[in-house]
Amino acid sequence: VDVVESPMFEAKVVELKADTLYPLYATYAAMSASLSEPKNLDAIIKYGAIGKADKKEGWKGLLYMSEAYKEKGDTIKWLDTVKEGVSLFPEIQQFIGGLMDYYLSKGMIEEALAEIDKQLAVGKTPFLLHVKSVLLNEKRDYEGAMAVADEIIAMGGEFQAEAYAMKGNCYYNPAQLLLLENNELSLEDPKYNANLAKIKDAYAKAMPFYEQAQKLAPQNTALWGNPLLRIYYDLNKATEYDILSKELGY
Repeated sequence: VDVVESPMFEAKVVELKADTLYPLYATYAAMSASLSEPKNLDAIIKYGAIGKADKKEGWKGLLYMSEAYKEKGDTIKWLDTVKEGVSLFPEIQQFIGGLMDYYLSKGMIEEALAEIDKQLAVGKTPFLLHVKSVLLNEKRDYEGAMAVADEIIAMGGEFQAEAYAMKGNCYYNPAQLLLLENNELSLEDPKYNANLAKIKDAYAKAMPFYEQAQKLAPQNTALWGNPLLRIYYDLNKATEYDILSKELGY
């Protein structure tokens, strides 16, 4: 990669840099710098900036660059690199996932939704729809989140388990807000018992969705495990509770 800058190639430098192998080799150089001990962060950034031009492997150069900027503590350049990755390689989940994590950590839900909608306008994928359902759930737009989950289920393939769990969440999460509200109420307050009734109703509606997620992704207990266990307990489903508690290792 560096040799094209040699004085002996001065007359051909433009031609050599236009060669399709030039950014590809730069991507490999960025990879090597990333795997070195210790990591050569400056080299990762230098070669990643060249390697990103490769249409097939360039995403790796950008990914290495973003990681290098993160390790340097340069959030601004990290964010710029991730956004560039989303723009150039929308099919690579690491870029959009990293950007969404950033927006969520900053409470920037509307910005995140705007970015996802922009990507969905180019082409719908189960992953992008899953991310949108997560964002809508964070926004407490439960009807919207369920509608997006239904789209994922209708598409089949990936993220069906996540979609069913999301539908469960859209009943379970509002119930948790009612539980918090009850913590501030006296037992004699009529609203207390009214909330309990709403909670049990929400749990009953959430239960089949979590159970379907369990069937589709039995190993991914983070999706459905604890909510389903709580639901079984509160709805007095002793047999189901005992079986699941043992399965979860409690």
